[in-house]
Amino acid sequence: MKKNKDTIEASTDAEKAVLYSIIVNDKIYDEIREILKPEDFLIEAHKIIYSAFEDMISNNQKIELIGLINFLKNKNISTGEDFYFIHENRYVSQNYMLYAKEVKKKSIANKMLKKSQELKEMVLKNQHDSNIDFALEAEKIMFDNFKHKNSNNEMLEINEILKMTFQRMEEKKETGVKTGFKKLDELTGGFQKSDLIVIAARPSMGKTTFAMNIASNVSQNDKTVLFMSLEMGTYALANRLLSSFCKISQSKFRESKFSDDEFSAFSKAAEKLHDKKLYIYAKGGLKVSDVVSACRKCITKSALDLLVIDYLQLMKTSNAGQNRNLEISEITSGLKSVAVEFDIPVVVLSQLNRGLENRQEKRPVLSDLRDSGAIEQDADLVIFLYREEVYFPATLKRGIAEANVAKHRNGELRKIDLTFSGQFSLFGDPSGFDFNRGN
Repeated sequence: MKKNKDTIEASTDAEKAVLYSIIVNDKIYDEIREILKPEDFLIEAHKIIYSAFEDMISNNQKIELIGLINFLKNKNISTGEDFYFIHENRYVSQNYMLYAKEVKKKSIANKMLKKSQELKEMVLKNQHDSNIDFALEAEKIMFDNFKHKNSNNEMLEINEILKMTFQRMEEKKETGVKTGFKKLDELTGGFQKSDLIVIAARPSMGKTTFAMNIASNVSQNDKTVLFMSLEMGTYALANRLLSSFCKISQSKFRESKFSDDEFSAFSKAAEKLHDKKLYIYAKGGLKVSDVVSACRKCITKSALDLLVIDYLQLMKTSNAGQNRNLEISEITSGLKSVAVEFDIPVVVLSQLNRGLENRQEKRPVLSDLRDSGAIEQDADLVIFLYREEVYFPATLKRGIAEANVAKHRNGELRKIDLTFSGQFSLFGDPSGFDFNRGN
Protein backbone atom coordinates (compact mmCIF):
# COMPACT_ATOMS: atom_id res chain seq x y z
CA MET A 1 0.00 0.00 0.00
CA LYS A 2 1.39 3.34 -1.05
CA LYS A 3 2.06 5.66 1.83
CA ASN A 4 0.26 8.99 1.93
CA LYS A 5 1.31 11.70 4.34
CA ASP A 6 -2.38 12.50 4.92
CA THR A 7 -3.36 8.96 5.93
CA ILE A 8 -2.29 6.44 8.52
CA GLU A 9 -0.50 3.38 7.19
CA ALA A 10 -2.74 0.33 7.53
CA SER A 11 -1.84 -2.54 9.81
CA THR A 12 -1.94 -5.03 6.94
CA ASP A 13 -1.23 -8.18 8.93
CA ALA A 14 -3.77 -7.26 11.62
CA GLU A 15 -6.50 -6.71 9.00
CA LYS A 16 -5.64 -10.04 7.32
CA ALA A 17 -5.58 -11.89 10.65
CA VAL A 18 -9.06 -10.61 11.55
CA LEU A 19 -10.55 -11.55 8.17
CA TYR A 20 -8.94 -14.96 7.90
CA SER A 21 -9.89 -15.84 11.49
CA ILE A 22 -13.54 -15.18 10.61
CA ILE A 23 -13.28 -17.34 7.48
CA VAL A 24 -11.92 -20.22 9.56
CA ASN A 25 -14.42 -19.74 12.41
CA ASP A 26 -17.45 -17.64 11.49
CA LYS A 27 -18.81 -17.91 15.04
CA ILE A 28 -16.44 -15.09 16.05
CA TYR A 29 -17.96 -12.68 13.50
CA ASP A 30 -20.70 -11.42 15.86
CA GLU A 31 -18.09 -10.63 18.49
CA ILE A 32 -15.86 -8.75 16.06
CA ARG A 33 -18.69 -6.81 14.42
CA GLU A 34 -19.31 -5.13 17.80
CA ILE A 35 -15.91 -3.44 17.32
CA LEU A 36 -15.35 -3.15 13.59
CA LYS A 37 -17.32 -1.75 10.66
CA PRO A 38 -16.28 -2.10 7.00
CA GLU A 39 -14.95 1.46 6.91
CA ASP A 40 -12.49 0.61 9.69
CA PHE A 41 -10.42 -1.44 7.22
CA LEU A 42 -7.96 0.87 5.47
CA ILE A 43 -7.15 -1.55 2.65
CA GLU A 44 -9.93 -1.53 0.05
CA ALA A 45 -9.86 -5.28 -0.65
CA HIS A 46 -10.20 -5.99 3.07
CA LYS A 47 -13.11 -3.56 3.32
CA ILE A 48 -14.86 -5.43 0.48
CA ILE A 49 -14.33 -8.82 2.13
CA TYR A 50 -15.62 -7.63 5.51
CA SER A 51 -18.70 -6.10 3.84
CA ALA A 52 -19.24 -9.43 2.06
CA PHE A 53 -19.37 -11.19 5.44
CA GLU A 54 -22.32 -9.02 6.45
CA ASP A 55 -24.11 -9.67 3.14
CA MET A 56 -23.51 -13.41 3.43
CA ILE A 57 -24.97 -13.50 6.95
CA SER A 58 -27.99 -11.48 5.77
CA ASN A 59 -28.52 -14.07 3.01
CA ASN A 60 -28.30 -16.93 5.53
CA GLN A 61 -24.99 -18.09 4.09
CA LYS A 62 -22.23 -19.58 6.21
CA ILE A 63 -18.97 -17.65 6.06
CA GLU A 64 -16.35 -19.98 4.59
CA LEU A 65 -13.67 -19.75 1.89
CA ILE A 66 -15.39 -21.27 -1.14
CA GLY A 67 -18.64 -19.51 -0.35
CA LEU A 68 -16.81 -16.18 -0.03
CA ILE A 69 -15.03 -16.58 -3.39
CA ASN A 70 -18.31 -17.48 -5.14
CA PHE A 71 -20.11 -14.62 -3.42
CA LEU A 72 -17.52 -12.10 -4.64
CA LYS A 73 -17.65 -13.52 -8.18
CA ASN A 74 -21.45 -13.31 -8.23
CA LYS A 75 -21.09 -9.65 -7.26
CA ASN A 76 -18.66 -9.17 -10.18
CA ILE A 77 -15.88 -8.25 -7.77
CA SER A 78 -12.46 -9.00 -9.19
CA THR A 79 -10.40 -11.03 -6.71
CA GLY A 80 -6.92 -9.83 -7.62
CA GLU A 81 -3.65 -10.17 -5.77
CA ASP A 82 -4.91 -8.23 -2.76
CA PHE A 83 -7.30 -11.15 -2.13
CA TYR A 84 -4.71 -13.95 -2.36
CA PHE A 85 -4.07 -13.99 1.38
CA ILE A 86 -7.41 -15.70 2.01
CA HIS A 87 -5.88 -18.90 0.61
CA GLU A 88 -3.06 -18.87 3.18
CA ASN A 89 -3.48 -20.35 6.63
CA ARG A 90 -0.69 -18.41 8.27
CA TYR A 91 -3.01 -15.55 9.19
CA VAL A 92 -5.38 -17.46 11.46
CA SER A 93 -4.94 -16.44 15.08
CA GLN A 94 -6.41 -17.15 18.51
CA ASN A 95 -5.69 -13.49 19.30
CA TYR A 96 -8.23 -12.19 16.79
CA MET A 97 -9.68 -9.63 19.26
CA LEU A 98 -6.27 -8.06 19.81
CA TYR A 99 -5.89 -7.70 16.06
CA ALA A 100 -9.44 -6.32 15.79
CA LYS A 101 -8.57 -3.66 18.35
CA GLU A 102 -5.39 -2.83 16.43
CA VAL A 103 -7.44 -2.33 13.25
CA LYS A 104 -9.87 -0.10 15.15
CA LYS A 105 -7.01 1.92 16.63
CA LYS A 106 -5.60 2.59 13.15
CA SER A 107 -9.05 3.52 11.88
CA ILE A 108 -9.60 6.08 14.66
CA ALA A 109 -6.12 7.54 14.12
CA ASN A 110 -6.85 7.88 10.40
CA LYS A 111 -10.18 9.62 11.06
CA MET A 112 -8.52 12.00 13.53
CA LEU A 113 -5.87 12.88 10.95
CA LYS A 114 -8.52 13.63 8.35
CA LYS A 115 -10.47 15.69 10.87
CA SER A 116 -7.35 17.69 11.71
CA GLN A 117 -7.09 18.55 8.02
CA GLU A 118 -10.71 19.73 8.08
CA LEU A 119 -9.89 21.81 11.13
CA LYS A 120 -6.92 23.41 9.39
CA GLU A 121 -9.04 24.25 6.34
CA MET A 122 -11.81 25.69 8.52
CA VAL A 123 -9.39 27.98 10.38
CA LEU A 124 -7.73 29.23 7.17
CA LYS A 125 -11.09 29.81 5.50
CA ASN A 126 -12.68 31.69 8.43
CA GLN A 127 -9.67 33.35 10.08
CA HIS A 128 -11.08 36.84 9.49
CA ASP A 129 -14.67 36.02 10.53
CA SER A 130 -15.24 37.48 14.01
CA ASN A 131 -18.54 35.58 14.39
CA ILE A 132 -16.91 32.15 14.29
CA ASP A 133 -16.37 30.41 17.63
CA PHE A 134 -13.23 28.47 16.70
CA ALA A 135 -13.15 26.42 19.89
CA LEU A 136 -16.73 25.22 19.38
CA GLU A 137 -16.27 24.55 15.67
CA ALA A 138 -13.08 22.60 16.39
CA GLU A 139 -14.88 20.49 18.95
CA LYS A 140 -17.69 19.74 16.49
CA ILE A 141 -15.22 18.63 13.84
CA MET A 142 -13.17 16.40 16.12
CA PHE A 143 -16.19 14.88 17.86
CA ASP A 144 -18.18 14.15 14.70
CA ASN A 145 -16.86 10.62 14.17
CA PHE A 146 -16.94 9.61 17.82
CA LYS A 147 -20.55 10.27 18.79
CA HIS A 148 -22.46 8.15 21.24
CA LYS A 149 -23.68 4.70 20.30
CA ASN A 150 -27.17 5.80 19.28
CA SER A 151 -26.07 8.38 16.73
CA ASN A 152 -26.89 6.12 13.77
CA ASN A 153 -30.55 5.68 14.74
CA GLU A 154 -31.99 8.92 13.34
CA MET A 155 -34.06 7.08 10.71
CA LEU A 156 -35.45 3.60 11.31
CA GLU A 157 -38.04 1.56 9.43
CA ILE A 158 -41.23 0.79 11.33
CA ASN A 159 -40.42 -2.94 11.36
CA GLU A 160 -37.13 -2.19 13.14
CA ILE A 161 -38.91 0.01 15.70
CA LEU A 162 -41.56 -2.67 16.31
CA LYS A 163 -38.89 -5.32 16.70
CA MET A 164 -37.07 -3.24 19.34
CA THR A 165 -40.36 -2.49 21.11
CA PHE A 166 -41.34 -6.16 21.36
CA GLN A 167 -37.82 -7.07 22.44
CA ARG A 168 -38.02 -4.55 25.29
CA MET A 169 -41.42 -5.89 26.30
CA GLU A 170 -40.16 -9.48 26.31
CA GLU A 171 -37.12 -8.53 28.34
CA LYS A 172 -39.27 -6.27 30.57
CA LYS A 173 -36.59 -3.69 29.93
CA GLU A 174 -37.01 -0.36 31.71
CA THR A 175 -36.92 2.50 29.27
CA GLY A 176 -36.71 5.36 31.75
CA VAL A 177 -34.15 6.62 34.24
CA LYS A 178 -35.64 6.02 37.69
CA THR A 179 -35.69 9.12 39.89
CA GLY A 180 -35.92 7.19 43.18
CA PHE A 181 -39.34 8.71 43.97
CA LYS A 182 -41.79 5.81 43.82
CA LYS A 183 -45.03 7.55 42.79
CA LEU A 184 -43.26 9.78 40.29
CA ASP A 185 -41.56 6.78 38.69
CA GLU A 186 -44.86 4.88 38.57
CA LEU A 187 -46.48 7.81 36.76
CA THR A 188 -43.68 8.50 34.28
CA GLY A 189 -41.89 5.16 34.01
CA GLY A 190 -38.78 7.14 34.93
CA PHE A 191 -37.40 10.10 33.00
CA GLN A 192 -37.39 9.04 29.35
CA LYS A 193 -34.56 9.32 26.85
CA SER A 194 -34.74 12.36 24.52
CA ASP A 195 -37.19 14.13 26.88
CA LEU A 196 -36.82 17.67 28.17
CA ILE A 197 -38.07 17.78 31.77
CA VAL A 198 -38.75 21.15 33.42
CA ILE A 199 -38.89 21.36 37.23
CA ALA A 200 -40.23 24.77 38.20
CA ALA A 201 -41.02 26.56 41.45
CA ARG A 202 -40.81 29.88 43.25
CA PRO A 203 -37.71 30.54 45.40
CA SER A 204 -37.28 28.53 48.62
CA MET A 205 -39.44 25.63 47.43
CA GLY A 206 -36.43 23.33 47.05
CA LYS A 207 -35.78 23.10 43.29
CA THR A 208 -32.04 22.54 43.64
CA THR A 209 -32.48 20.09 46.52
CA PHE A 210 -35.06 18.07 44.57
CA ALA A 211 -32.84 17.97 41.48
CA MET A 212 -29.80 17.04 43.55
CA ASN A 213 -31.75 14.24 45.24
CA ILE A 214 -32.74 12.88 41.83
CA ALA A 215 -29.13 13.09 40.57
CA SER A 216 -27.89 11.26 43.67
CA ASN A 217 -30.55 8.55 43.41
CA VAL A 218 -29.83 7.95 39.74
CA SER A 219 -26.08 7.69 40.33
CA GLN A 220 -26.72 5.10 43.05
CA ASN A 221 -28.18 2.86 40.34
CA ASP A 222 -24.80 2.89 38.56
CA LYS A 223 -25.89 5.51 36.04
CA THR A 224 -23.77 8.45 34.92
CA VAL A 225 -25.15 11.89 35.84
CA LEU A 226 -23.92 15.36 34.93
CA PHE A 227 -25.20 18.14 37.22
CA MET A 228 -24.51 21.62 35.83
CA SER A 229 -25.02 24.51 38.24
CA LEU A 230 -25.03 28.16 37.19
CA GLU A 231 -25.92 29.40 40.67
CA MET A 232 -24.11 27.40 43.35
CA GLY A 233 -20.47 26.40 43.73
CA THR A 234 -19.10 22.88 43.75
CA TYR A 235 -18.54 22.67 47.51
CA ALA A 236 -21.98 24.06 48.38
CA LEU A 237 -23.57 21.42 46.17
CA ALA A 238 -21.35 18.71 47.63
CA ASN A 239 -22.43 19.74 51.15
CA ARG A 240 -26.07 19.43 50.17
CA LEU A 241 -25.43 16.04 48.63
CA LEU A 242 -23.63 14.73 51.70
CA SER A 243 -26.18 16.23 54.07
CA SER A 244 -29.03 14.42 52.31
CA PHE A 245 -27.04 11.23 52.02
CA CYS A 246 -26.06 10.79 55.66
CA LYS A 247 -28.80 12.97 57.24
CA ILE A 248 -26.49 15.41 58.93
CA SER A 249 -27.43 19.09 59.09
CA GLN A 250 -25.82 21.32 56.45
CA SER A 251 -24.61 23.64 59.20
CA LYS A 252 -22.39 20.83 60.52
CA PHE A 253 -20.69 20.62 57.13
CA ARG A 254 -20.20 24.37 56.94
CA GLU A 255 -18.63 24.43 60.40
CA SER A 256 -16.93 21.00 60.10
CA LYS A 257 -18.18 20.09 63.58
CA PHE A 258 -19.19 16.43 63.81
CA SER A 259 -19.86 14.08 66.68
CA ASP A 260 -18.23 10.66 66.48
CA ASP A 261 -21.49 9.11 65.23
CA GLU A 262 -21.92 11.84 62.62
CA PHE A 263 -18.37 11.46 61.40
CA SER A 264 -18.93 7.71 61.10
CA ALA A 265 -22.11 8.33 59.04
CA PHE A 266 -20.21 10.83 56.91
CA SER A 267 -17.42 8.31 56.26
CA LYS A 268 -19.91 5.63 55.23
CA ALA A 269 -21.66 8.05 52.88
CA ALA A 270 -18.38 9.12 51.31
CA GLU A 271 -17.45 5.46 50.82
CA LYS A 272 -20.69 4.78 48.97
CA LEU A 273 -20.39 7.89 46.80
CA HIS A 274 -16.70 7.86 45.86
CA ASP A 275 -16.98 5.41 42.93
CA LYS A 276 -20.26 6.72 41.53
CA LYS A 277 -20.37 8.54 38.21
CA LEU A 278 -21.82 11.84 39.39
CA TYR A 279 -20.14 14.85 37.80
CA ILE A 280 -20.70 18.39 39.11
CA TYR A 281 -19.99 21.30 36.76
CA ALA A 282 -20.31 24.70 38.44
CA LYS A 283 -19.96 27.77 36.25
CA GLY A 284 -22.08 30.85 35.59
CA GLY A 285 -23.32 32.21 32.28
CA LEU A 286 -23.37 28.92 30.40
CA LYS A 287 -24.60 28.68 26.82
CA VAL A 288 -26.15 25.65 25.15
CA SER A 289 -22.83 25.17 23.35
CA ASP A 290 -21.13 24.82 26.76
CA VAL A 291 -23.68 22.19 27.72
CA VAL A 292 -23.02 20.25 24.51
CA SER A 293 -19.28 20.43 25.15
CA ALA A 294 -19.66 19.14 28.72
CA CYS A 295 -21.87 16.26 27.54
CA ARG A 296 -19.29 15.25 24.96
CA LYS A 297 -16.52 15.25 27.55
CA CYS A 298 -18.66 13.15 29.87
CA ILE A 299 -19.37 10.61 27.14
CA THR A 300 -15.69 10.48 26.23
CA LYS A 301 -14.85 9.65 29.87
CA SER A 302 -17.52 7.01 30.39
CA ALA A 303 -21.17 7.52 29.41
CA LEU A 304 -24.09 9.84 30.15
CA ASP A 305 -27.54 8.79 31.38
CA LEU A 306 -28.95 12.01 32.84
CA LEU A 307 -28.22 15.73 32.54
CA VAL A 308 -29.46 18.25 35.13
CA ILE A 309 -29.16 22.04 34.70
CA ASP A 310 -29.74 24.54 37.53
CA TYR A 311 -31.19 26.80 36.23
CA LEU A 312 -32.70 27.95 32.91
CA GLN A 313 -32.98 31.71 33.44
CA LEU A 314 -29.25 32.05 34.22
CA MET A 315 -28.24 30.62 30.85
CA LYS A 316 -27.00 32.89 28.06
CA THR A 317 -27.25 32.93 24.28
CA SER A 318 -24.84 34.09 21.59
CA ASN A 319 -27.27 36.89 20.74
CA ALA A 320 -27.06 38.80 23.99
CA GLY A 321 -29.35 41.80 24.21
CA GLN A 322 -32.21 40.41 22.15
CA ASN A 323 -35.73 40.01 23.52
CA ARG A 324 -35.53 37.75 26.60
CA ASN A 325 -38.49 35.66 25.47
CA LEU A 326 -36.62 34.90 22.26
CA GLU A 327 -33.48 34.05 24.22
CA ILE A 328 -35.34 31.61 26.47
CA SER A 329 -37.02 30.11 23.40
CA GLU A 330 -33.60 29.60 21.79
CA ILE A 331 -32.23 28.01 24.96
CA THR A 332 -35.12 25.58 25.54
CA SER A 333 -35.09 24.57 21.88
CA GLY A 334 -31.33 24.00 22.18
CA LEU A 335 -31.72 21.88 25.33
CA LYS A 336 -34.39 19.76 23.65
CA SER A 337 -31.92 19.19 20.82
CA VAL A 338 -29.31 18.13 23.37
CA ALA A 339 -31.76 15.56 24.77
CA VAL A 340 -32.43 14.17 21.30
CA GLU A 341 -28.81 14.23 20.08
CA PHE A 342 -27.41 12.42 23.12
CA ASP A 343 -30.52 10.31 23.65
CA ILE A 344 -30.78 11.20 27.33
CA PRO A 345 -33.34 12.87 29.60
CA VAL A 346 -32.42 16.50 30.21
CA VAL A 347 -33.75 18.07 33.42
CA VAL A 348 -33.71 21.86 33.62
CA LEU A 349 -34.86 23.91 36.60
CA SER A 350 -36.89 27.04 36.01
CA GLN A 351 -38.12 30.05 37.92
CA LEU A 352 -41.76 31.13 37.93
CA ASN A 353 -43.31 34.55 37.43
CA ARG A 354 -43.71 36.75 40.50
CA GLY A 355 -47.34 37.29 39.55
CA LEU A 356 -48.52 34.24 41.45
CA GLU A 357 -47.44 35.94 44.71
CA ASN A 358 -50.31 38.42 44.22
CA ARG A 359 -53.09 35.85 43.97
CA GLN A 360 -54.79 33.84 46.66
CA GLU A 361 -54.03 30.41 45.12
CA LYS A 362 -50.26 30.04 45.28
CA ARG A 363 -50.01 26.71 43.49
CA PRO A 364 -48.31 27.24 40.10
CA VAL A 365 -49.94 26.66 36.73
CA LEU A 366 -48.34 26.44 33.28
CA SER A 367 -48.95 30.13 32.54
CA ASP A 368 -46.65 30.97 35.49
CA LEU A 369 -43.56 29.70 33.65
CA ARG A 370 -41.25 32.67 33.46
CA ASP A 371 -40.15 34.59 30.36
CA SER A 372 -41.50 32.43 27.56
CA GLY A 373 -44.29 30.15 26.40
CA ALA A 374 -41.56 28.16 24.67
CA ILE A 375 -40.72 26.48 27.98
CA GLU A 376 -44.11 24.78 28.05
CA GLN A 377 -43.99 24.12 24.32
CA ASP A 378 -40.55 22.44 24.26
CA ALA A 379 -40.93 20.50 27.51
CA ASP A 380 -42.10 16.90 27.45
CA LEU A 381 -42.69 16.92 31.20
CA VAL A 382 -43.35 19.87 33.53
CA ILE A 383 -43.24 19.37 37.30
CA PHE A 384 -44.17 22.16 39.72
CA LEU A 385 -42.87 22.03 43.30
CA TYR A 386 -45.04 23.57 46.00
CA ARG A 387 -44.73 23.65 49.80
CA GLU A 388 -47.62 25.26 51.66
CA GLU A 389 -45.48 26.09 54.69
CA VAL A 390 -43.46 28.61 52.64
CA TYR A 391 -46.56 30.84 52.42
CA PHE A 392 -48.44 29.67 55.50
CA PRO A 393 -45.97 28.78 58.30
CA ALA A 394 -48.77 27.69 60.66
CA THR A 395 -50.10 25.07 58.25
CA LEU A 396 -50.59 21.47 59.34
CA LYS A 397 -48.75 20.44 56.19
CA ARG A 398 -45.30 21.31 57.50
CA GLY A 399 -42.68 19.01 56.00
CA ILE A 400 -45.00 18.10 53.11
CA ALA A 401 -44.31 19.02 49.49
CA GLU A 402 -46.29 18.61 46.28
CA ALA A 403 -44.79 17.58 42.95
CA ASN A 404 -47.47 18.54 40.47
CA VAL A 405 -47.02 16.93 37.04
CA ALA A 406 -48.75 19.67 35.06
CA LYS A 407 -47.65 18.58 31.59
CA HIS A 408 -46.91 15.01 30.53
CA ARG A 409 -46.64 14.57 26.78
CA ASN A 410 -46.87 10.79 27.04
CA GLY A 411 -49.03 10.20 30.08
CA GLU A 412 -51.48 11.40 32.68
CA LEU A 413 -51.27 14.39 35.01
CA ARG A 414 -51.18 14.00 38.78
CA LYS A 415 -50.15 15.66 42.05
CA ILE A 416 -47.69 13.61 44.09
CA ASP A 417 -47.10 14.14 47.80
CA LEU A 418 -43.52 14.09 49.08
CA THR A 419 -41.86 14.70 52.42
CA PHE A 420 -39.33 17.51 52.79
CA SER A 421 -36.53 18.12 55.28
CA GLY A 422 -34.76 21.43 54.74
CA GLN A 423 -32.28 20.60 57.49
CA PHE A 424 -31.02 17.59 55.56
CA SER A 425 -31.70 18.87 52.01
CA LEU A 426 -33.92 15.87 51.42
CA PHE A 427 -37.19 15.07 49.67
CA GLY A 428 -38.72 11.64 50.18
CA ASP A 429 -41.71 9.37 49.71
CA PRO A 430 -44.32 9.75 52.48
CA SER A 431 -44.26 6.03 53.24
CA GLY A 432 -40.56 6.16 54.07
CA PHE A 433 -37.49 7.13 52.17
CA ASP A 434 -34.42 4.94 52.27
CA PHE A 435 -31.81 4.91 49.57
CA ASN A 436 -29.18 3.33 51.79
CA ARG A 437 -27.81 6.74 52.63
CA GLY A 438 -25.19 5.59 55.06
CA ASN A 439 -27.69 5.16 57.87
